Amino acid sequence: MDSLGKAVGMPCLSLERLPASSTYLRLVVAPRGWSCPGPFRWPGSSSSSFHFSSSRTLGISSRHFLPIYAGSDDNDIHSVELQPKENENPNVDFFVKWEIPWDGKTVIVTMTAFGLSFLFTGFTLSILLAQLGLRQRQLLDFDERSLLIFINQTLETFVGISVLKVCTKNYNPLPSELFNFDLKDPFSISRGWILWGIIGTVCGAGAVLLAGTLATYINGEPLPREGQDALLQLLPLIGTSNTSTALLLAVTGILAPFLEETIFRGFLLTSLTKWVPTYAAVTLSAGAFALAHLTPGEIPQLFALGVVLGFSYCKTGNLLTPMLIHSMWNSGVLLLLTLLRIQGYDIQELI
Repeated sequence: MDSLGKAVGMPCLSLERLPASSTYLRLVVAPRGWSCPGPFRWPGSSSSSFHFSSSRTLGISSRHFLPIYAGSDDNDIHSVELQPKENENPNVDFFVKWEIPWDGKTVIVTMTAFGLSFLFTGFTLSILLAQLGLRQRQLLDFDERSLLIFINQTLETFVGISVLKVCTKNYNPLPSELFNFDLKDPFSISRGWILWGIIGTVCGAGAVLLAGTLATYINGEPLPREGQDALLQLLPLIGTSNTSTALLLAVTGILAPFLEETIFRGFLLTSLTKWVPTYAAVTLSAGAFALAHLTPGEIPQLFALGVVLGFSYCKTGNLLTPMLIHSMWNSGVLLLLTLLRIQGYDIQELI
């Protein structure tokens, strides 16, 4: 179509030959990271200049798009071949950035409020248990203690997600690529959330093993586990009954991964890409993830796992990927310890 013009320089379009008729719809979408060199002013118009920028800025998924020129006739639609920059691989998005609508103050307030919500939830539940005369764990059997852990995690998840929604409500509607949970194409080579979840789980296991080995080598002995270590608190309950196992799996395999990945990858990591390179955002969010567990002896392993979780999210742009890795890791450890206890091993000696 003669009126379309031709591609020039960067993958933008020369639009001087487009008809100025209002019956025409003109749409140009450039892949992520591409931009036109300057504004364009429609022919015959003294105003309405346009800047073309990345499709993330436009809120359009840059992963699946078809640049088009559409005329008044529905059949008058032509695709435009846009070639990626030299040496750019469109299937590798480990260093992608997100278009973030909020500022740094919102990030600080949200993360602070999220941390305080944990204290508030735990304090409130403790008061409630004291009023009911259930504060002493010795008064509860294993299933009741597992149920309390499940209730506590459910409340923490609800309050934490509510804090996030309240702190970001002024920026609604959010770009579609933020907090993306997409069940489609689970085994896609480029972005399949199950495929990359499996790859990430294997990589995560290796990263955790390597981090633990290095920490032991540097320290001269394994770093000690503290009393507040979540795994140590769960050990007496693991494998005691089917009910207890089911409740603990719901906590470690569903609720905790959903909350933590939404906050640390879905919010914090993506927000940091507004100011720092993606690899730095992954590193910083992994550090925050490790510190938030309040277990100094496990910081190296948690940090290593956090890095794998971060890059897996950057690769797929889908929060289901790090959630699956997180869930498989937690559930795998829990089920392995349950099996060992059933076989007669003293799992407290193994930790």
